[in-house]
Amino acid sequence: MSSGLPADERTWTGRISDNMCGLSHADMTASHGEKAMSERDCTLLCVRNGGKYVLISDGKVYVIGNQDFKALQELAGLLVVLTGEMDAHSIRVSRIEKNDHTLETGTSQVPPSAP
Repeated sequence: MSSGLPADERTWTGRISDNMCGLSHADMTASHGEKAMSERDCTLLCVRNGGKYVLISDGKVYVIGNQDFKALQELAGLLVVLTGEMDAHSIRVSRIEKNDHTLETGTSQVPPSAP
């Protein structure tokens, strides 16, 4: 049975964050001087200030290799389903979409859907 994905592509669920905050925005939000900054606003501000987008999934931080992938900015701070190739250092995103089907911050790898 074919999954429709190239053999080296995987799919994760998680949240788009930034490498300055990593697993938690609490400390960085306080340093921004904002009392009620959302995870999205914090991620976007950190990236504007030199941070890089990351995926938070299953309590782990995954570096995203192709920082120019357009949907990263659109989905910053949100739950997503991300598909891409993982090498020793980062994930190269091929597809990303908003995940409205889970309330969890990150879950383990999602098996590819059948065509």
